Amino acid sequence: YVEDTTWDIEETGKNVKRVMSVSKGWQLVSVPVEGSYNTGEKFKNSVTVWGWNGSNWEVWSGASNIVSLLSQYKITVLSKLESGKGYWLNSGEEYTENFEGLSYGKDKINLSDGWNLVGCGIKLKASEFGEAKTLWQWTGSNWKVWSPQSAIITLLNQYKIEIANELKAGEGFWVNK
Repeated sequence: YVEDTTWDIEETGKNVKRVMSVSKGWQLVSVPVEGSYNTGEKFKNSVTVWGWNGSNWEVWSGASNIVSLLSQYKITVLSKLESGKGYWLNSGEEYTENFEGLSYGKDKINLSDGWNLVGCGIKLKASEFGEAKTLWQWTGSNWKVWSPQSAIITLLNQYKIEIANELKAGEGFWVNK
């Protein structure tokens, strides 16, 4: 395995070991290597982990009272994390989580029409999502947005919304196709 401390690998199919730093609060994350993982095992120190399946939210929480409350609203349990998908993670503390496996690229990301919560296993340019209307990236305190449409870019500049350029492995982001 290559110890990928910078998360800047741009090659797919490379054996990597990554240590994800989880911050306190909300963040968009993804599985940074190929495969699927048990949500409760990987993010057990988080308050909640939310996934979007294209039409409904799914959630995992280690707190039974949260799971019970959300089940009353027909929100299903997010039991599995999968490469190519993004997740909203809410943590009450800072911690690290290890991932080992193969890096993967945009080819593992399935985009449907409408909103998609996705992630990647290599560093990508936002412009690689040319089929998207917009791409939204959460920085922890504000949104960055990218679009192939010049009218949208003009509007973003007018409202001083930063343009998203680069997406790193392990980040989650929204794509509106």
